[in-house]
Amino acid sequence: MKTVLVTGAAGFVGSNLTEALLERGYRVVGVDNFDDTYALEFKEEQIAPFLHNSNFELVRADIREKAAMIALFERVRPEMVAHLAAKADTRAAVLDPYPYIDNNIVGSLNIFEASKQTGVQNIVNVSSSSVYGNSTEAPWQESAAADRAISPYGATKRAVEILAHAYHHNFNLNITCLRYFNAYGENNRPNMVPYKWVSAILRGEEIELSGAGTRKRDYTYVGDTVRATVAALEKPRIRNHKCRQQ
Repeated sequence: MKTVLVTGAAGFVGSNLTEALLERGYRVVGVDNFDDTYALEFKEEQIAPFLHNSNFELVRADIREKAAMIALFERVRPEMVAHLAAKADTRAAVLDPYPYIDNNIVGSLNIFEASKQTGVQNIVNVSSSSVYGNSTEAPWQESAAADRAISPYGATKRAVEILAHAYHHNFNLNITCLRYFNAYGENNRPNMVPYKWVSAILRGEEIELSGAGTRKRDYTYVGDTVRATVAALEKPRIRNHKCRQQ
């Protein structure tokens, strides 16, 4: 039985990924700091179904704590890592970028360092469509420019992609960078548009529109996002000193 360490395991996509990995017979070690970006009861409710599963371990820890992460990796010795933990509010990042630098860049550095020191076989690093900024070239693809982020959040995600490339080049770490687009579905975060709109509709309230109702968004069902993440975990690229982005 292989062990997968999932950071951000109590979050929206993380909880769905944890469920999928357990169903596939993996041992899952879930790491989450249960920050207060939104009401904690959402995360507690999302992680609760796994707490009595003998193949699941919940670790309440912060990826910004390097010593704690290295000690955890040394103890559980994961073969694979799904790194989802991040601060993910683009608007809030504009107003206060410092928590995003700490969580997304420093936290990711700690995950890469711990993986390097303990011989992790494969890492999936979750990036974001935010790295493309306001590009009007559609459809977006891996080869498109990703150096014009308009939010510090997008900038941190691109920075981590570049950091991943450096760790692969220097230490031969197998790292796949997945650029998630807007997801919706089970366990959707309460501060996201799909949750807000559905909640308002069910209460018979008006929904909030921005951009005079002219803005468009592509959404991905979370189940599809999870399937792509599991596929990347289970089939790493051959180690050829190149970080795969997709």
